[in-house]
Order: sequence, then structure tokens, then C-alpha cells
Amino acid sequence: MSLAWTASTRRWTLGVLVVLAAILLTVRGLGNESYVSTHGDPPRYMMNAMFILDLLRDRPFESLDALREYATLYYARYPALSLGHHPPLISVLQVPFIALLGPSILAARLPMILMFALGVLFLFLLVSDMCSEWAGLAAGLIMAASPSLVYETQSSLAEPTAVALSVVAAYLLFHFCLKEKTWLLVGFGTAAVLSVLAKQNAIAAFPAFWIYAWVRLGWRRLTRADFLVAAVVTGA
Repeated sequence: MSLAWTASTRRWTLGVLVVLAAILLTVRGLGNESYVSTHGDPPRYMMNAMFILDLLRDRPFESLDALREYATLYYARYPALSLGHHPPLISVLQVPFIALLGPSILAARLPMILMFALGVLFLFLLVSDMCSEWAGLAAGLIMAASPSLVYETQSSLAEPTAVALSVVAAYLLFHFCLKEKTWLLVGFGTAAVLSVLAKQNAIAAFPAFWIYAWVRLGWRRLTRADFLVAAVVTGA
């Protein structure tokens, strides 16, 4: 019991370490508007989040026509909206932070930082389970210190969230191939879909997911109902 407790403590201590590294590297300039471009994607995500928040507050749901008119007038007043062009997940994640903190760079960046930290944690867990905790620590720290991912997280861009959710999906698929628990397959499908709702390019990882499952489980297992449903849900 003592040895198991020690191993578990070491695992989660290292996990906390990589999460703290990710947070410390990405919180630089938190609230500093110069870290987020006023052009391109970041203001679009924030404006979309404001639309969703106002929609929930005003609740123009009495009819489809009322909802359409509300959206039309909102778009006319705030043409920076880009729902339907940009994937919605980033804006959805920002909604509770904007509701709590008001529209600000702080509210826009916090969910991105938390999602990046989640991805770093799951990469640590995945590599730890595949290799060793020290290899997991190295992988987690490398991701946490990735210049491009740190910059994009600080800039409130979608790529780090998409990467994080792809890592979560990989972790759940790895464990499904070991245990074949239905909830792991459901979790994998959910994380994979969410990664695309963060950034469409995340779909590029889907063939690798299914090739890995095919190699580990065999093609016959992939023709069973649960896997076929997962394939349909993820659009693969």
C-alpha cells in the first residue's frame, strides 16, 4: 500500500509540475491587450462569445422568426461576428469567463490557458502510460515550452485548444484499446469532435486515430456497432 501510494503521489506530483509549467509560461502579460491582435481571429472569437452571451441573456426563443430577427439585428450592429465561419468552441469556452469578468482580454485568454494546461497534462499521462513517468514529464515540459503553442495561447488563438483536445482523444483511445470500455470510446469520440469544433484542421489527426485502433484491435473489432457509431459521429 505504501509503495502504491508513493507511486501515485509521484505521478500526480509530476503531473502538477507540467501543468504549472504550462500555466506559468502562458500567463505572461495576462490582461495586457497588446498580447492579443485586434485583427484576425481573436476579436472574432470574443465577439461571437458576446453574441452567445447576449442571446442567453435576452432569450429571444419565442419563435424562429424572433430568433432570426434578433440575430440579423445583432449582425447588423456588430459586423465583426463570424459565427458560421469560425468554429464555435473557442467562443463557447469564453462565454462563462466573459459573463463573470466582463468582455476583456483576461476573459478571452483564461479559457485558452486552461485548455492548453489540460492538453499538457494529458500528454504527460499518455506518455507516462505508454513509456514511463519521466518520459511523460519530458513530453509534457516540451509541449508546455513549445514557442508556437505558448505564443498562440497567449494570443487567444484556437490551435492550442485543438491540439489539447486531440491529445485528450489520443489518451482515451489508447486506454480504450487496452480496456475496451464503452465510456472510453464515447470520451474519445467526444474529444475528437470537440477538437474539430475548436479548429477544423484537427480532423487531420483522425486517420492516425483509426489506423492506431486498427493495428491494436484488428479490423474485425472496428466493424462492431460501437466503433461504427464512433466513426459516424467523428465523421471519419
